[in-house]
This record gives sequence, C-alpha cells and structure tokens, in this order.
Amino acid sequence: MKETTTAITVNTTRSARTPVRIVATLCAMLITLCTLSGCGSFSIQGTWQSVGEGTWGQVIGKGATVTFDKTTCNLFSPRDTYLLEKNSDNTYKLTVTGLLGMGGTFTVTPDGNDRMTLKSGDIVLEFQRIE
Repeated sequence: MKETTTAITVNTTRSARTPVRIVATLCAMLITLCTLSGCGSFSIQGTWQSVGEGTWGQVIGKGATVTFDKTTCNLFSPRDTYLLEKNSDNTYKLTVTGLLGMGGTFTVTPDGNDRMTLKSGDIVLEFQRIE
C-alpha cells in the first residue's frame, strides 16, 4: 500500500482591498444613519428672537419672539397654523395662516440650525433660536 500526501496551500495574507471595503461599508452606514435620522436638516420648531432691523407692522420688530410648535406658531396671532416645505434650492416655503384667515407665505433661508431669514416681498425678518 502506497501512502499519498496532499499539500493544501492556505493564503494567510490579507487582500489589499479589505481596508477599502471596511471604510466604504462604514461610510455607507453613516450616510444611511444620517438620512434616516434627519442629519443636516433644518428644524423650525423652537423659540426664535427677531435680531434683524426688519419689521412687519406692529407684529414683528427687533427683540420680538416667535415660537413654532409642531403645527402652530405665534407669528400673526397667538395660535397660527403653519406648513414648512423644503424647496430644491435648500430654502423652505413657510405658509402661515392666522386665526381670522389672514396669513402669508415666506421663503425661509436657514443659516445652520440656529439662525434663519424669512422673506416675503420687501419684508426681510432675521431670527436667532433662543430655545
């Protein structure tokens, strides 16, 4: 009886692509998490103080505060409703309806998450988040 020996070669070196794959996978996971959590998106909810020189009649002037809850704010009257929609150019459309049906539409330009500018025609209102 003749004994046969078979040698098996095992490659113990790592592929040069392994670190690249790990980094690519981690980046994909981070992008997915940011997308799902709203990373980088602007939130209007909170209390804002007017910091610009712009005024809007007797309703908004420098130092005035406006609070945006989930669906209500106090821009015109104590209990206005609003809708904030994102535009394709990184601005937002803010539609506000007051208690008696009065209202307005503004273009909102955020500066980070703590400053914003509201513009409607010649009216320009600047706000800074205080809460």
